[in-house]
Amino acid sequence: MKGRRPRREEKRREEKRREEKRREEKRREWKGREGKRREEKRRDEERREEKREEKRRKEERREEIRREEKRREEKKGEGKRREEKRREEKRREEKRRREKRREEKRREEIRREEKRGEDKRREEKRGEEKRRREKRNSAPRLSSQKRREEKRREEKRREEKRREKKGREGKGRGEKRREEKRREEKRREEKRREEKRREEKRREEKRREEKRREEKRREEKRREEKRSEEKRREEKRREEKRREEKRREGNRRKREWKEEGGKKKGDTQLFPPATVKAEVCVGGKTRSLVPDKRRSTRRQKRRRRTHGQDARPITHGHYARLLRTVFTHGSATVRTRLTMMLLARSALLAALTLSLALACGPGRGYGRRKHPKKLTPLAYKQFIPNVAEKTLGASGRYEGKITRNSERFKELIPNYNPDIIFKDEENTGADRLMTQRCKDKLNSLAISVMNQWPGVKLRVTEGWDEDGHHFEESLHYEGRAVDITTSDRDKSKYGTLSRLAVEAGFDWVYYESKAHIHCSVKAENSVAAKSGGCFPGTSQVQLKDGRKKALMDLKPGDTVLAADETGQLVHSDFVMFTDRDPSTRRVFYVIETKDQKITLTAAHLIFILDNSTSDIQAMTATFASEVKPGQKVLVLNSDDAQLSPVVVERIYMEEHQGSYAPVTSHGTIVVDHVLASCYAVIQDHRLAHWAFAPVRLAHGLSSFLLPGGSQLSNSTTQPDGIHWYSRLLYRMGTWLLDKRSLHPLGMPAQSS
Repeated sequence: MKGRRPRREEKRREEKRREEKRREEKRREWKGREGKRREEKRRDEERREEKREEKRRKEERREEIRREEKRREEKKGEGKRREEKRREEKRREEKRRREKRREEKRREEIRREEKRGEDKRREEKRGEEKRRREKRNSAPRLSSQKRREEKRREEKRREEKRREKKGREGKGRGEKRREEKRREEKRREEKRREEKRREEKRREEKRREEKRREEKRREEKRREEKRSEEKRREEKRREEKRREEKRREGNRRKREWKEEGGKKKGDTQLFPPATVKAEVCVGGKTRSLVPDKRRSTRRQKRRRRTHGQDARPITHGHYARLLRTVFTHGSATVRTRLTMMLLARSALLAALTLSLALACGPGRGYGRRKHPKKLTPLAYKQFIPNVAEKTLGASGRYEGKITRNSERFKELIPNYNPDIIFKDEENTGADRLMTQRCKDKLNSLAISVMNQWPGVKLRVTEGWDEDGHHFEESLHYEGRAVDITTSDRDKSKYGTLSRLAVEAGFDWVYYESKAHIHCSVKAENSVAAKSGGCFPGTSQVQLKDGRKKALMDLKPGDTVLAADETGQLVHSDFVMFTDRDPSTRRVFYVIETKDQKITLTAAHLIFILDNSTSDIQAMTATFASEVKPGQKVLVLNSDDAQLSPVVVERIYMEEHQGSYAPVTSHGTIVVDHVLASCYAVIQDHRLAHWAFAPVRLAHGLSSFLLPGGSQLSNSTTQPDGIHWYSRLLYRMGTWLLDKRSLHPLGMPAQSS
């Protein structure tokens, strides 16, 4: 017995060691699997990043190839034109050489002819002199009188010969001049014929080109009419569908309201029956939070006799029971809907509070009706805003002429508003074509004109120009400008018409002449590419555990590095994106220091310090477009994990695809090691942070009540684009705040 006990004890210890060894191996295996999963996740992220980088490089290479092909095509066309020009010059040179050779040949023949005549005359002269000498020697001596007579005759013959010679020479020169004149006339005649043939050829080509253009315009007009007809039919079908859905929704709500017993005058329900029902599905069974009719007490029977059979008010106690039951036993869908409903109520309460706060002040009461705004007419040659048309504060720069054959022609939309009269002198429908933004502003102006002068309509004398009637780089060539008058052509109304155009939202209005008003708008792509306040999706933020993460991958529940009001680093909860657009290419400002740089849009806020101070608590928020080199931004120092002011060295602009505007609980965020605000559009960071208090309250409430399900539901239900709460605040800001406090590129204009 004594020998067995040690063996049993040793056996138990051996089993215990084996069990511990198995547990240790299992722990190591689990740890290895976890590390492997993390490694695989990191590799997946690296592969995704490499894939995105490769995609970007491919796009850049394609763009370079397209540009190279375009340059080669242009070079090829230029070489072809130069070759044709060289050939034409060569033909002309050969023609000149042939004419020169012919002329020299004719002159050589004339010289030979003159030389032969001269030799003949000399031979005749020598023969005559010889005959004279022979006659003189053979003849007897004459008397002096006869010799004189003979001498006079001889002189007379010489004189006649000289005259004859002179006449022959003059005749030869005259013939030569006449010959040269005939040749010159012949050359001129050939030149005129050549020019005439070229002119006829050019006219023929121009007629053919005009004919092709006319056929193309007619074809485009037929297609446009067909598209507009299909569009009108589609809109009509959609309108009928919306009416039908609205009617069905109304009938459904009416049925639900009747099924729940309706609402009397004395009811105290917190929510209408169509929004929240007083019942919830728990465990597969429907539980009612309102007392059943069959379990009615004496007090309820008295209330029915007094207020009616169906008078069952929902008190605050019932509402509290409803919330507790939903958050305890309700499904994820019901909890998500109730959370969004609470968020909407909080936003409405914040809007009412903001409007009441801004309404406070001296003067007459807030609730009084506003008087109509007094319109100040524009003076002749005055323009609003008081800057050049093609500047950032007005309609923006010229982006190139749009023709019917160009790719941008599809950006032009016809305007068939019956309240607008289009002059259309060319009878091609060109004056009706314009950009969507110009069309929206013009339709708004047409309504204002009819309200200002009953019976008078808006008249457009010039819209899109395809014939080159305006000066170079005119916005008429892009469909972004119109020339307008009133239908009665009363010039005394043009000043007020200019003011109405300003109020309608045109980006630049010019009382250009006594005959019309010139109005223009910004380009569609420039408004979309330069507006908004956000960061590129590839910008990096730092999580609580020290890892780096791209902005596009943030999800509710992540904790990122931020700063409080005093400039001390804190970790703040990520709430949501106020703007998330992964596809649009935008123009970003790059603010670069010695070691770091941050990329953000023009309307986004960033914290800066002046050169005169280095106190972090003196930081102020300003728009990225207003930062100047020499000012200081707050950069994260990796050595002591603190923010330190660093001087801005240069600022330039870049284009990136995708934009994201995150919001944290503290309203700040450290992006690419630089501290920035989460807000944009408005320059007051504190006011913007206060306006988003309902969002933070709803996020905190949902995180407290739904610690796991709310984050998943929020991350899956927020769509791409600008958040509805941001749109609501922007619209309220345009109503209640001064326009100068909002950035001109704050938010893209929505087409109506």
